[in-house]
Amino acid sequence: MTPLQKMIEARKRLILDYPFWGTLALKLKLKEDFSHPRGWTDGKVLGFNSNWVNTLSMSQTIAFNAHEVGHPMLKHHLRREERKYRLYQKCCDLALNPILIKAGFELPGKPLFEERFEGMSVEEIYKIRDEEEKQEMAEELEKQKELEKQEELEKQEKGENDEDKDESRDSSNGAGNKDESEDQDEKENENENEDEW
Repeated sequence: MTPLQKMIEARKRLILDYPFWGTLALKLKLKEDFSHPRGWTDGKVLGFNSNWVNTLSMSQTIAFNAHEVGHPMLKHHLRREERKYRLYQKCCDLALNPILIKAGFELPGKPLFEERFEGMSVEEIYKIRDEEEKQEMAEELEKQKELEKQEELEKQEKGENDEDKDESRDSSNGAGNKDESEDQDEKENENENEDEW
């Protein structure tokens, strides 16, 4: 069975087992597309990567069809507006996947799912996730500033320690010169005494 035949068979079973989802699936034209790692839809076409479809069981292929059908059903492709693409795509899945799981579909891999978002719209989810991402970025920036501050303090301390070592070395050298000078004076005094004798 080729990947395309597998997708067609999955649609047939979708119609029999899940008539609502199967009817919606018939509205999307199937298109093989290796440029995408898994699949996509624009509301008219359901693109799929044949290599990925080959890794799926039939029940997972059925769920994959339902998943792609679910996005245009919820008008996700029309509601993005100015929202960030990648975050919006994740939020679409977070809004759709609970519906599919509740309906009994076996979603492939590790589908995006957070119980707290169940029953929420993609806009509501996006607002929450966007604020969380901003907060995470702010915390990460604060950590970076603290790290840079700590590194700067360590550099300053190292510089001060190096200066102290240099001063200590100079002081030791000066003391040594003084001792040599005193020894020289003592020798000269001894010589003078010898002359007087």
